[in-house]
Amino acid sequence: MSTNTILRNPVTTKVTLPASVSPAGHTVDSDGVSVTITAGDADARYGSITRELERTGVLKRGMYLYDSSQNEMREIVGISYKDDHFTIASPFTADLSGANLEIIPRSDLQEISLTGISGTATVYDADDNASDLVTGQTVTWNKDDKNRGENGFTGPLIVDATGASVSIQTRR
Repeated sequence: MSTNTILRNPVTTKVTLPASVSPAGHTVDSDGVSVTITAGDADARYGSITRELERTGVLKRGMYLYDSSQNEMREIVGISYKDDHFTIASPFTADLSGANLEIIPRSDLQEISLTGISGTATVYDADDNASDLVTGQTVTWNKDDKNRGENGFTGPLIVDATGASVSIQTRR
């Protein structure tokens, strides 16, 4: 069964599809493909921060670490429980230092359709490809496109509609 959902129309800010989550008080530092998590005032009830985040469903392999300042996301390919770090598929353009932990969950979307209402928005895919979305233009990604995620659904997208207006429609 397919479900159509309109997401916050019109969108005039930067959003991710699926929507990113940011556990309060957690920051990350990266050195190449190695990422270390620091929890501000949180205690690790399960022995480590990474284990606790995985148990609560926030951090899993196949999800993406998102850096909004660089408009980049990197797939999480390994998680270590003993030293609160995880591994990403490739390094960010600039290593992260004290950045807020933001995770884009695995997609469950069959299709994403974006329509430019006004201005020019920029859309980034998981391979750091950027494309402009202009007024009146509609672009659709589905699970069979290049932007396909490994789980058989659409891959994640960053939609930067700052100074623009975009209609977003998704299908599960």
